[in-house]
Order: sequence, then C-alpha cells, then structure tokens
Amino acid sequence: MSTIHNMNSLPFNNVKLSELSNLLNDHGNDTSAFECNNNDFFNPVDPDINFGFNANHPCSYYTINGFNDAHEKFNSKIKHLSLFHMNIRSSSHKNLNDLLCYLNTLDIDFRVIGLSENWGKAHNIDLRHIPGYTHHYCIRPKSKIGGGASLYIKKELQQKNRKDLELDNAVAETVFVEIDKKEYQTNRNIIIGLVYRPPSTSILKFNEQLEKLLNSIQREKKYAYLLGDFNICTKDELATTSQHKQYFSELFLSHLYRKLITIPTRTNMISQTSSLIDNIYTNMPYNKGDLTGVFQTHISDHYSIFTIKTSTVNKDENQYLFRRNLNEKNIASFRKSLKKINWNTLYDYSDTQQAYSHFIKYIKECFDLQFPKQKVKINYKNRNEWIDEKLKNEIKERERLSIIKRKNPTQENIAKYKSLKNLNLSNQRKAEIHFYKEQFELYKSDTNKSWKIMKRILGKDSRFLKNR
Repeated sequence: MSTIHNMNSLPFNNVKLSELSNLLNDHGNDTSAFECNNNDFFNPVDPDINFGFNANHPCSYYTINGFNDAHEKFNSKIKHLSLFHMNIRSSSHKNLNDLLCYLNTLDIDFRVIGLSENWGKAHNIDLRHIPGYTHHYCIRPKSKIGGGASLYIKKELQQKNRKDLELDNAVAETVFVEIDKKEYQTNRNIIIGLVYRPPSTSILKFNEQLEKLLNSIQREKKYAYLLGDFNICTKDELATTSQHKQYFSELFLSHLYRKLITIPTRTNMISQTSSLIDNIYTNMPYNKGDLTGVFQTHISDHYSIFTIKTSTVNKDENQYLFRRNLNEKNIASFRKSLKKINWNTLYDYSDTQQAYSHFIKYIKECFDLQFPKQKVKINYKNRNEWIDEKLKNEIKERERLSIIKRKNPTQENIAKYKSLKNLNLSNQRKAEIHFYKEQFELYKSDTNKSWKIMKRILGKDSRFLKNR
C-alpha cells in the first residue's frame, strides 16, 4: 500500500472542526439528511457476503414425523444427494446402535453419514461398521484418547478416498472422499469432507490449514460439502465474534461456500445457553427444493444435522456393485496365465520405464481376464430387521418427551424421559439379541449361512442372506 506524504492533497483536509459543526447545525433539528432507512447504509453490499447471508436456504428443527412429512414431497424415483452428521461422542457400539435405530424411523437412507468423535482405536474401529456403507475413518494415535472421525458412504456410489486433502492431525481430524460426477450428473466431481476440530487446538492454525484446503478444491474445480463439528460457534453476527472466528467464516464466504445450518446445534439446559458449532458448508448451487435442518436427538450432547440436495437423476430400481471373484480356481488360472507370458521380451527394451510399463500391462491383462468385474445386485436395505413398530413408536415417544424436558426441565419431566430412554435402549438390545438367536437357530445346520451371519455382526460383510 502506498503512503500519502502530502496530507494537503486529501479532500476537506483544510476544513476546521468548527466549520464542520456549523455545516451540520445549518440543518437545525432536521436530521433526515443523515438518516438511513432500515439501516440500508450498514447492510453488506459485498457479493460474497450477500451470497452467504441472503441466500434463501431455510433451516429448521425436525421431529421424526415432521421430517417424514417434509421428505414425502421428494420424488422417490429420483436419486438425491443426502448427508447426515452427528458428534456421537462414544467409544462403544451403544451410541452407534441407538443412532441406527433412530435413523430406522426416518423415511430415507442417507447417502452420506458423518460421525465425529468416534473415539475409535486401531483394534476396534473396523467394528464400527454400518451395513451397506464403505467406512472411511481417521483415528488418533494410540497415546491419545477421544476424537476421531468416521465417514460412511453408500457402497453403490463411485468413490475414492482423498488422503491428500486431509488436514494436519494435530489441528483437526479429517476424512475426505470424492464422488464421481456421473452419480448425480453434475458437471464436477463432489468432494465430501468430514471435520472434527478439538476445542483445544488453535483456531489460527486451523484457519491456515482450512484456507489451503479450500484453495486446493477451488484449483481442482470441484464441488464440496464440508460437514462436522468445527467447535467454532457461528451463531452470532460476524462483527461480535473474535478475529479468528470472523476469519473462519470469511474463508468460506470468500470461496463462495454457503453455511447451511443456521440454528443452534447444542444447548445447555442448566445455563440456558446454546451454540452453533456443528455445520455443513457447500459451494454447490442452491435449489429451491433443498431440505436442510436439525434433529434434536439426545443420543449425545450434540444435535444431528442434515441436508438433502434435490436432483433430477433417476434412481435405478435395482442398485448394483462391481466385484471380482477371487476364489481359488481363478487364482490358479491367474498363476497359469502369468507362467505362459514370455517375460524375456522385457529385456528388449533399453528404456527401463518402457520395460516397467509393459510389465504392469501384462499383469493387468491377466488380472482382468481371470478376475473379470461382475455386476452384482444389491439386495440389502439399510434397515435393522429387529426394529419393529413397537420400538419405532418408543423412539418417537422418547423424542416427544425429550422436547418436553428441554422446554420445561422439571424433575418429573426429566425422570419420565430418562425412564423411557433406558427402557427403549434395553428393548433395542434385547430385540437385536433375539433376532440373531433366531437366525442362528434357523441356520444351525448350514455352516455357510451361519458364517455370513457372524461376518455381518462383525462388520466383515455387508451382504446378508439372499434367501432367508
């Protein structure tokens, strides 16, 4: 920035304070010349700010029944991009199972489920599976407790893990997956990012990493959804927050990302305070039919957030995966094919790079020949079979009592909610145990199907029995 050395060149530099006062006093008591109707003068005119604050993307609280009524307007034959996030705060399967039972009451299978603070470790993270989803995750080093992030993407979506986009683990735990543009017929691939920033880490350092991330996505010309628990409250106006928090919001605005969640995602009944620290940011254009909101779940001390992007892509009635059959017979054929190749031809190339390229080419040709991709129909529907109508009604009643308890936290209301919550969790566990006991009893003479049941419980196989 250039420095002005001659102050006399500035306009009105020679006007004295007394002259300015007389000028203003000439208007007498009429101050209309200096009034701004509806504070228009102070309204932001910057297009980036207007993009973020004035875009028409409503966000509301939803009950189970309220969401199902709103979702009913969506064409079930259209494939919509839907994302869900929750800070689950749990090292056990209990909270995850409780969440899956809650999702079971909703008339939707979310395509993306993000869970921050999975508290996972190397020895148990693979057990945190959700059938029908590919599990991408980030966990803390063995010496540290808590934290972590799990991103579940529907298996039928073409996806690839983007570890190159991950932030420094000392600043935030992140997972990134890229979805092929063909899935939703967009003109760009879609990057899904899950972020958990621990409250103890530096916001300044996090902003530095976030800026690099947003720049990378911008250079690649990709769409993106960044969801998670950022532990940066954006409930208040920018002008009333700290400098680093302002910069956090401004980073998204300057890269033309919209903040989808605009209502508190965490409340404290004792202190009567609330905060907005869980959010979803996206640079995808807004459609009038998009649905965004918050579920006031009480599985952890955070509410759940979601967004559904309207689409025009027809959903296949039958969904498929492509798999290779790596059985012993095909492996034996693959080995025979490799033995038949005349590897001596590789010595004819003086360029080692050319020799290596042909070496890989030969192996790939044999691999594709002996392990061809097979189109496999997906028969699994993301529902827990043991959740019957009685349990669904218990979950809905539990939600109703939770809302009453929050609005009027008397000892009686709190006791009623806790009693039903404990009963419902107990009934969920009993129903699941009973379901698997029946399955083992039914197929006790069929070793193959019994193993499939065990693999499903352990999360080693998302397919269940085709002929039950």
